[in-house]
Amino acid sequence: MPSRTSSGSTDFSALDVEGRRDESAGTKGLSDPWSQARLSANEVCLVLFDGWCERRNVTALAYLMHAWPLIDDDEFLIRRLLQSMRELEKHHRDTLLDSEIVLIELLCNELSDRE
Repeated sequence: MPSRTSSGSTDFSALDVEGRRDESAGTKGLSDPWSQARLSANEVCLVLFDGWCERRNVTALAYLMHAWPLIDDDEFLIRRLLQSMRELEKHHRDTLLDSEIVLIELLCNELSDRE
């Protein structure tokens, strides 16, 4: 499972495609909360992207690619990613693995904390 950093944000940097923790992964020390949230969001989205590509889950990929990658700390982009992931979970939950649902929920919680 993702861990909490000292600033209270979630550290997704050490997750593999199945959502398991990779102890060999390093941590990142960013002081700006928005930059840290964006970095965490990009990391979890990359994990989801890899899993969905591997499983050829085109529906989930379409929702993700609508709003990702996050290239800067633009509030609009972060809200669009949040909305997209919430809609995916609401309308296509049956296409997601349990570990992906957990990651999406953690991602949404992390991003909504920054709003």
